[in-house]
Amino acid sequence: MASSLASRVALKAEVECPSLSLLIMLMSIVNVERSAATVHQEDLFAGYGKGQCPDSANFLGFNVGNQFLGDAIAKQFVTLEHTLIDAASLTSPVILVSAEKDAWVAPDDLQAFRNALGRHLAQWIVVPNALHRLQENPKMARETYRQLIAQCHEHVAQNPSSEAIHNPNRLDLGRQNRREKIAQQQQAETDVGAGFWQDYLGHFQSVAKCRDYVKLLDHVFHALGPITPGQKILDAGCGNGNAGLYFLNGLASTIASGMPCLEESIQYVGIDVVPDALKRANDAMTAATTEWQHGKTALTPFVTKSWAQVDLGQPLPFPDNRFDRIVSNLVIGYVRDPGAALRELYRVLAPGGRMVISNLKPNGDFSGIYQSLVSNAALPQQREEARDLLNNYGKIRQAEKEGQFCFFNRTQWESIVATLGSTNARIFSTFAGQAYLIALDKPAVYAQAQRPMIRNEKQSPRLNPLPGVLKQVA
Repeated sequence: MASSLASRVALKAEVECPSLSLLIMLMSIVNVERSAATVHQEDLFAGYGKGQCPDSANFLGFNVGNQFLGDAIAKQFVTLEHTLIDAASLTSPVILVSAEKDAWVAPDDLQAFRNALGRHLAQWIVVPNALHRLQENPKMARETYRQLIAQCHEHVAQNPSSEAIHNPNRLDLGRQNRREKIAQQQQAETDVGAGFWQDYLGHFQSVAKCRDYVKLLDHVFHALGPITPGQKILDAGCGNGNAGLYFLNGLASTIASGMPCLEESIQYVGIDVVPDALKRANDAMTAATTEWQHGKTALTPFVTKSWAQVDLGQPLPFPDNRFDRIVSNLVIGYVRDPGAALRELYRVLAPGGRMVISNLKPNGDFSGIYQSLVSNAALPQQREEARDLLNNYGKIRQAEKEGQFCFFNRTQWESIVATLGSTNARIFSTFAGQAYLIALDKPAVYAQAQRPMIRNEKQSPRLNPLPGVLKQVA
């Protein structure tokens, strides 16, 4: 069994050295050249021929470089014609699983591949409404795997019986998954330390303008509800300030449409672990405030902004019940102990306050978002940023497999929210279906629990004002 690009390689290997009694191809790439051009919005193989390919780059989710592209050309598995030749030479039966809405594979290429397999195609399973990654929909994935197991059993058993197929216990699967995560963490090779986030956020500027990301921010602030004068907002993991800037522009538009200037300022606090990102956030929000003020007269500052370098994996340097609103956008899954970080955020949320969290889904498929980002990139620099972002996303996916990052499914989120003691919790799908948004309220009368212990806790955490860079501004 092999999936995506690996299934095309498996087909080539089986043709060159037949050894299988059954080949299962999941969401197979059948026209490598066309899929690569669709996803990356450029002809990487033509670039390789001109010596323009970097030594290391993301290719359809794999971090590879010149050697892979050269091997693909030399071994002849680049074009659809190469795939059809291999399909016609195959001697083992094939089960083909495809996605109905696969953005990476053209339907006509898939149909041509099916025709070339001929009598060797044992079964073709089409997963309805699925994208390129089968795991993106766990329920649909389980049903597909059940069909595959039944097909395998029928293929190898002399007297196949449906009673011989057992559905695994989900609790046992959960325990096994945790054991594998721990083992993978001990063998993790992907570097996702401070240098990685410095580079990642440095190439995140174009994403802030992506249609899907703007819709995510709109969803976040609709879920956050009205923000009134005098309230305090915490942007936990603010990055380059995209969420804060969206909030600021929205508030400015509200005032411009007729709402009077606020007599009491709203207090915004942005925290992140990357100093350069905090500086970019401060610069962007200060520029937006200045531009808006120039269009008005006698404007009372309506938002005060302050910044601090804070690691969400450590206890927060704020007193209990400090903030009326808390936002954490696409961050919490990157913290080593997300549960403890969420409890800390809930600790500093004021009674009657609201917290909105967004977090990627497990095994997400970002091909559609990436294509939208690249297709709308007007400048070469924007396209380059999109490619760099894809490279970093490949590292994030690998780090997820290694257990370094944790992206919860809906059931896990429901369990986590229940342990916080919150009220009126809601869970939505957002970001083109690739993330969850969780909105929860803290009861107006809240019995304060003991502050949670956090893994590898450092003593005496304190706010780091980073003189000259992070300061309170009007």
